Amino acid sequence: MKTSSILVIDDEPHMRTLTAHTLRRGGYENLTFARNGREGLELAGQINPDLIIMDYMMPELNGLGALQALKAAWQTSSIPVIMVSGCGELHALRDPVSLGAAVVLTKPYSPMLLLEHTDNILSTHQPTLPA
Repeated sequence: MKTSSILVIDDEPHMRTLTAHTLRRGGYENLTFARNGREGLELAGQINPDLIIMDYMMPELNGLGALQALKAAWQTSSIPVIMVSGCGELHALRDPVSLGAAVVLTKPYSPMLLLEHTDNILSTHQPTLPA
């Protein structure tokens, strides 16, 4: 079992379930879930996860807005983010990277690809503890 904590932010229940199943198969058990960007921001500030996997299109606060807020706050600015997008549009792929996302995956993506990126990010990311 891997000890890293991961926050999954997605408004679609079946995507949360699929992501949880994929991560658990990869040995990740410390998972927290949010249903939208606002809830995700609140949880990120509370639990300070090692990684966030976030959907691009969500109600209340979309993934791009949530990413901007995460990167603007000193408490969460160093948390790596994997952005998941159902959009094939160029701006949906370019904007999250320019705002600080570590990786952008386009749905449908391979569960193995998600695990590969998760493992790579968590093996190289050194969490910064708040002062």
